[in-house]
Amino acid sequence: MAKRNHKKREEDKLKQIVKTSDIIRQKHKMIKLGRDKTEQAMKEVFKPVVTPLEKLVTTSNQMKREIKDEPTDIIPKEEIDQTYATAISENDYDEDGHTFNNGELKKTINQFESDDIPFESSLLKQHEMPYGTMMNIINHELEQIQQTISSIRNDVDVQRKNVSTMRNNFDVQKKNIASIRHDIDIQKKNILITRHNIDVPVTIEQLIHEYQQQQQH
Repeated sequence: MAKRNHKKREEDKLKQIVKTSDIIRQKHKMIKLGRDKTEQAMKEVFKPVVTPLEKLVTTSNQMKREIKDEPTDIIPKEEIDQTYATAISENDYDEDGHTFNNGELKKTINQFESDDIPFESSLLKQHEMPYGTMMNIINHELEQIQQTISSIRNDVDVQRKNVSTMRNNFDVQKKNIASIRHDIDIQKKNILITRHNIDVPVTIEQLIHEYQQQQQH
């Protein structure tokens, strides 16, 4: 009868150990899932900032490639020399840009046609977007990004507080797991002692001696 009772208690303790192990695995899974959810939440918070920046970088790289691939009109050296010689023969001038026509001194003024303006490249004509308009669009997008950053600062602070709270909870869970493991170790020792007591008969004198020692303590 005594052996059956010891065996039943041993089985109960083993069941308790298995149950405790399941609790530890569930706690670990919950902690890991909470960490993944926090990282996903941070990505969603910064998405309004990252997406416009990536768009600007893509647009800038595309414009650089188009400008690089734009053909350049190269005037042959012979044509330049011929034009220069013709200008010299038709009109004498001094180093200050003054011309002498019929003995009169006149100041030459450089004039450009609209097609000769350096800032108006064929790329901008193709897209019908002047440089100033393009810069206004970029500045407008940058202002929107700054407004978005300002509007989500409070959300970021809240997320930081949530992360801090989760870290504190994680530390508490670690302590709880350590305590549970300590309890499991104690239960294992008790089971070993119980098995030893089952295998080794205990005399009445030993029980009386142990009882007296417990009373003294």
